[in-house]
Amino acid sequence: MKEFTNKYSFKDRIKNKMDNSPVYKGHEEELWSKVISDIEAEEATEKNKVRRIYPAIWLTAAASLIIGLLVSILYWKNHQPAPSVIANNTEQVKGDSQMVDTLKTVQKVENTPADEKPAIKIVKKNKPSAETSSLIASNEKVLEYSLPDGSQLTLNKSASVTLKDNFKNERSLTMQGEAYFEIEPDKSRPFTIHFDKHHLIVVGTKFNIRNMKGENFKEISVTEGIVRIFPQNMGQGIEVKAGEQLKINDEGTTELAKVDPDNFIFWKLGILDFKNSTMKNVAELLSRQHNKKINIAKSISKCTFTGDFTQLSLDEAIHILKITTSYKVEKRKDEIYISGEGCK
Repeated sequence: MKEFTNKYSFKDRIKNKMDNSPVYKGHEEELWSKVISDIEAEEATEKNKVRRIYPAIWLTAAASLIIGLLVSILYWKNHQPAPSVIANNTEQVKGDSQMVDTLKTVQKVENTPADEKPAIKIVKKNKPSAETSSLIASNEKVLEYSLPDGSQLTLNKSASVTLKDNFKNERSLTMQGEAYFEIEPDKSRPFTIHFDKHHLIVVGTKFNIRNMKGENFKEISVTEGIVRIFPQNMGQGIEVKAGEQLKINDEGTTELAKVDPDNFIFWKLGILDFKNSTMKNVAELLSRQHNKKINIAKSISKCTFTGDFTQLSLDEAIHILKITTSYKVEKRKDEIYISGEGCK
């Protein structure tokens, strides 16, 4: 029992010396219980031996135990794993895009109230001697956005638009794919859009641009106002009015034609209703909608057709064509051929 008395006397001395220690404070009982437990365990292994524990020896052993415990606690505190962090914003990375300088979080339409369109958040990235920009990109859905100047943008699937960080001062962007623009009027700041080797300038109007990889043409369909287009960045440009479409072929030639521009934004409206449209346009739009190559014989390419193909399958649309016209329809491998004697 004498040894036990020495133990508790030692506890008091240790406590007096370490009361101000931030490691010891709050852990007194835990540390002391560990010391007593270790000493009792040691004594139990020596119960068949008669030993006298001298105070100096016992003090050294206990002090070593406490120092070891303190070191363990410090190590445990300093090596706790950092708390998990859940990010609430995700940057969309499109490393293969030539337009990307800085990327942004894409805001989806389905998470936005029906009467609002998501606004663009420009995320800046420090790059020496280079302007920053933001990318707006759609994946497999048609998405709508409000641009910083109040203009509205609708992106078809797999389309993208890049804006520089000074967009509010200089309204200019680059686009790839297919997009429909509703430009906020501002005569003091004309709106410029670059696509491939071409560009256009508008003040305030509505139009569709088709700039698809793999196609040998670019297409601008104007639904409202006037658009001035500069193929190959030519000097004077070509003026295209509402109800007109300009097609720029890869070899440099252009075709200006009267069209129903609403048919060329069926992907946005969800409507494909032809009214005296040429068979050339009918075949082209059906091909786009159903991703199927449709060839029209030259003899009927300028013949007109009226019919509503909204929400119809390709087979249903072809069946309507056959019963309302005298045209012949053939399927050869993965393509469809429509021919006839000419317009009646």
